[in-house]
Amino acid sequence: MSEKLETLPLGSVVKLKELETEIMIVGQYPITLSDDSVSHLFEYIGTSLPIGIMGSNTLYFNKSDVEETIFIGYKSKNIENFIFDMDMWYSKYKDSFQTVFENPKKVIRIAHNKQEDKENISI
Repeated sequence: MSEKLETLPLGSVVKLKELETEIMIVGQYPITLSDDSVSHLFEYIGTSLPIGIMGSNTLYFNKSDVEETIFIGYKSKNIENFIFDMDMWYSKYKDSFQTVFENPKKVIRIAHNKQEDKENISI
């Protein structure tokens, strides 16, 4: 796996470290608000396959949590421009948010405004 991972488009499917379920990316750069009103910025929001979005089974994660890219979603010039613009925005503003990027032992899921360790996630 390369040192710097490119930002994956929507529809991409990944395997996360220490999680058996395949995850499809359904959003990029989501900002969440925890119980203590702290904003958290993630690089992706995904959902488990084959079920998809049902209830609260979304998962917030970052490039550092990705172990393997299984499928790359649809790309077009518009999507590539959007990803470029969002990557630039992220580089500029990421320090404005509390982030959880550097801990590969955790994949953070905020469900019902509660953070859970990935060992407790049932997807």
